[in-house]
Amino acid sequence: MLSSSGCAKGKFKPNRNKHHYCKFNTSGTTSAAQSPGPKQPPLVSKLKATSVLDDMVQYAIDSIEKAKYLGAGKKGKTATEGSNFYIFKFRAKNDDKEPHKIITSDFVIETADGPRYSPSNNGKSAVLLNGGSEALFENTLAPGSTGDFLVIFDMPDRYVETGASLVIPTTKASSNDRWVFRLEHKYGK
Repeated sequence: MLSSSGCAKGKFKPNRNKHHYCKFNTSGTTSAAQSPGPKQPPLVSKLKATSVLDDMVQYAIDSIEKAKYLGAGKKGKTATEGSNFYIFKFRAKNDDKEPHKIITSDFVIETADGPRYSPSNNGKSAVLLNGGSEALFENTLAPGSTGDFLVIFDMPDRYVETGASLVIPTTKASSNDRWVFRLEHKYGK
């Protein structure tokens, strides 16, 4: 859920200067693969938003935040006129025996009215310019490992309010499997 300031508690920090923005301060860590043993529990999402695609990768969306400005000072970026950045923070866990590459630039937002949105290059740039890691946007997960990821979209609130969906495709080349996570009206506020 969005916090009242529009910034997530934890990894995004509000700045009270002239412009409201969220400052990103994490490195995109990946936990090491577990040794063989009992099956690990599934990922749990604060938003109750989890899925396992046919490639054996689990996804858990932990937060969805909205901000007009990302970054600090001259290293920051502003969303386009009439739009906001929507920042999806999620984890992915590889339950397969093979490595899987998570590429957030393959994700899309599909709207009820037809327009599709690809991840924002400006949003990604703001995170990287302010010390974020490329691994937050693209990373290969070894079998049994879990990674933290971000995907950022620059889009008008009205599409979230009228029924947009985040679409996460499988990493398996021979499959059309995908997870469609419907955004609720409350995310546009």
